[in-house]
Amino acid sequence: MSLATSVRAECPAKVNLFLEIKGRRDDGFHEIETVFQEIRLCDSLTIAPAAAGIGITVSGADLPEGRGNLVIRAAQLYLDRFGGARGLRIRLVKRIPLMAGLGGGSSDAAATLMALRDLLHPEMPAAKLSRIAEDLGSDVPFFLEGGTAHATGRGEQIRAMEPRDPFWMTLAFPPFGLSTAEVYGAVEIPLEEDRKTPEMLFHALLTGGDPGTALFNRLQAAAVRTEPKVGEFRADLGRLLEQGEHALLSGSGSTFFIPAKDVTRATELAKAVTAGGIGRALAVRTV
Repeated sequence: MSLATSVRAECPAKVNLFLEIKGRRDDGFHEIETVFQEIRLCDSLTIAPAAAGIGITVSGADLPEGRGNLVIRAAQLYLDRFGGARGLRIRLVKRIPLMAGLGGGSSDAAATLMALRDLLHPEMPAAKLSRIAEDLGSDVPFFLEGGTAHATGRGEQIRAMEPRDPFWMTLAFPPFGLSTAEVYGAVEIPLEEDRKTPEMLFHALLTGGDPGTALFNRLQAAAVRTEPKVGEFRADLGRLLEQGEHALLSGSGSTFFIPAKDVTRATELAKAVTAGGIGRALAVRTV
């Protein structure tokens, strides 16, 4: 079959508004409960059929070009399962920082699956992508759905949440990244009676209330144990926050996010972080 068209896709980042660790699993992963929130910071990719092989060009970051690249893995798994093309040429533009807890690689992989479905098998139900997504990584199934979602298991069991009005936040990037494996390795699993639950956050999200006091991430303390500079960065941010504002680590870090009352405050805080030499920052809106 000859395919002359190409498909372009956006790959949004995410933050974890809530993340609790419930235990260790027999498969080596952790049992978690989390609330994912997609945000308008996006990578982008373009995919076109080719005569043979899977080639990728990446700008904006240094990424591996073989099976270590999640986009290539996603594309190869798709072709192995569904076929439709002898080869592919992929262009990936990275804007989501690496080792930042924002799910950039997982989002890129999910967007690859969906773009290939649109390009090669447009009538195929998106649900058929779920098994490949789970094989690629714990966060990948979420990005097939996007928006706001409650996730359990190792993060792959997704329950979409009712949409609420978008809100603004400031993303603050320290000048270092964190290893997901190292942060999870340092986590102290709470006793069952000490576990946090996301009910307060659900209420805030569903009613349009301030999510600040309901934000939680069990990995934040583990990240500080792994890299003390995380605590120093959080303290520097704290000196810039107004009363009622809260900064939380996203996922395993190293990015912090601060929900804001409006775009003006989100932008003001981002400028203060940058001007203060603490790190990079930008204002983004939720999806």
